[in-house]
Amino acid sequence: MTKENSQEKKAEQANLVGRIQKTAESFQGKVKEYNEKYVTKSIEKGKETVKGYNDKYVAPVVEKGKTYVDGPYKKITGSVDDLVSKGRSIEKDAWKKIDGYVENGRKFIFKLPVVETMEKRMTSGFKRVPAIVNLPEKNDITKLTQAMESLNANLESLKKEAMI
Repeated sequence: MTKENSQEKKAEQANLVGRIQKTAESFQGKVKEYNEKYVTKSIEKGKETVKGYNDKYVAPVVEKGKTYVDGPYKKITGSVDDLVSKGRSIEKDAWKKIDGYVENGRKFIFKLPVVETMEKRMTSGFKRVPAIVNLPEKNDITKLTQAMESLNANLESLKKEAMI
């Protein structure tokens, strides 16, 4: 291959690339023109048709549907609110009655002789616990305190005698 052949091939390739670019630009222009002329107009017309159809048919049906739903919804919510308030008042009444039963039960229980017997047994059992655990009782502590006070008095008197 000679230098001229190589340059001719390059020139042909450049020419071919130029033609392809012009064809692509021409094709793009025609597509753009077609879109503007036919597609865009059709889309705009369709939008207007859909909007008109929506305004004329769909919107009124939706509004009517809202009125059909709003009425029962308001009735149901009103009924539920009434039911909740009645339930709360019933709950308060029930708690008052339960409190009354509990109070009467307490009064009745303390009148039973079994309760008094159990109370006495529990008290005597608790009184025996310190002796079982080997803890001093109140009397023992009182005696010990008196003995210590007596011992302190004796020590004080001995100190005074020793100083004289």
